[in-house]
Amino acid sequence: MSILIKNIKIITSGSDIYEADVYIENDKIKYIGAGADFTADTVINGAGRVLMPGLINTHTHSSMTLFRSYAEGLSLEDWLFTKIFPAEARLCGEDVKNGTLLAAMEMIASGTTCFNDMYFFLDDILAAVSETGIRAQISRGLSNNDRIEYKNEEKFLDNLRFYKDFNGAADGRVTVGYSLHAVYTCSPEYLKYVAGEVKKSGGTMHIHLSETETENKNCLETYGVTPTVLMDRAGVFDISPCVAAHCVHLSDEDIKILQSKGVFTAMNPSSNLKLRSGIPDIKRLNYSGINWTIGTDGASSNNNLNMFEEMHLAALLSGLTPDEVITAATKTGAKALGLANLGEIKEGYKADLIIVDIDRPHFHPIHDLRADMVYSAQGADVETVIINGKIVYKNREFLTADFEKIKFEAEKSKNRLCI
Repeated sequence: MSILIKNIKIITSGSDIYEADVYIENDKIKYIGAGADFTADTVINGAGRVLMPGLINTHTHSSMTLFRSYAEGLSLEDWLFTKIFPAEARLCGEDVKNGTLLAAMEMIASGTTCFNDMYFFLDDILAAVSETGIRAQISRGLSNNDRIEYKNEEKFLDNLRFYKDFNGAADGRVTVGYSLHAVYTCSPEYLKYVAGEVKKSGGTMHIHLSETETENKNCLETYGVTPTVLMDRAGVFDISPCVAAHCVHLSDEDIKILQSKGVFTAMNPSSNLKLRSGIPDIKRLNYSGINWTIGTDGASSNNNLNMFEEMHLAALLSGLTPDEVITAATKTGAKALGLANLGEIKEGYKADLIIVDIDRPHFHPIHDLRADMVYSAQGADVETVIINGKIVYKNREFLTADFEKIKFEAEKSKNRLCI
């Protein structure tokens, strides 16, 4: 398959904005320049449009779309333990597929081309990712709440099996990692065991870290150290790349550890604000030399999967430049997931691209188009999405998924789960 995009403004990390033609062949960007003389299967007129790398959501729980607006008004601990965990215990694979299909459609329609998922029923997540054409890193949420058995534990073995069988599946769009849920659901022995096994097998790591003051307080009371120190001593940060979600309450020592180990942090401003978990100090992380990225968290604590909204909030909370924010949502996000040749618009890079319609009132008059992508753009401005060189969303129409069917099935799952 080949695609030619004509006369479009290009915004990518760390480069000047310019207008060019872009030619895509198979899954890669083959040419960027003026007057492209290619015969393509599809030609797109880029006038009044902006081309950006697809946004990369580095922390979410995709099928939690089923719990959108469920259990409102609670703190994180109450929300999790009294509402979400009991509802999740009723999930089956079909529910997870339904929720993930819905999430994939929502993400694609708002410019996300890749997401980092932590959940369970991995085969059903894979089925939804394969069907919709989105890119994903999939890992099972690992915990040993009973704090007794941890060797040859079922959840880890399921994740290991999935890694061996499906890393690189769906034409390379699926990569597989591992997810240690948090210090309050994993014993130190379990953290150490899983980290050691992952080092042997290969794969990335994805964790929750210091999301709330309560998490930190309980960890200090139980183990005498912060969650960051506990994870570090268990060898979790020796796995590279490692994505640590939230990181709202970090000490100076925590910051030094994350920086020295090259940990990627995933900022989730909407979720943290909504659950009253605190305000992540993104500027502090940035100036401490820590790689920071952006995620949405699950739709049950956000309540959407709109990365443009997260970019906007990240910029407002940090005071960092629009280019720094765009870099976090694209180039650094790709690095956090260990994905090479992704997250920038360059010849030879993967063709994961979004076309944003700027011929809309809230963009005009235009003074600084890069700032507009962070402060003015809405997810609904995304007009066309290309993933792995294939058009999956064109002129705001889905080409790979049936919204009415997916909506119907998700509603059925919601009615059974949320009782």
